[in-house]
Amino acid sequence: MEGFVSSNQEWAAVPFGKEYMIIHMGQQDKVFKTLDEAKNYIKSASKKTATKGRRTVKKAAKIKGLEAFME
Repeated sequence: MEGFVSSNQEWAAVPFGKEYMIIHMGQQDKVFKTLDEAKNYIKSASKKTATKGRRTVKKAAKIKGLEAFME
């Protein structure tokens, strides 16, 4: 069995018996039966967290009056 690590190394699908466990930032997330299911979940979840992270940073900058530096 082989695993998978995302390009930013924040996500991994590691063999867990006959299944694959998703690890995100060192924390266990979910378990999937196939590597393809695990990869699809990682791709979907990493897009959501990346978008959420950018919004949070921009919102914080706007509050502090630093929006000119965020471009």
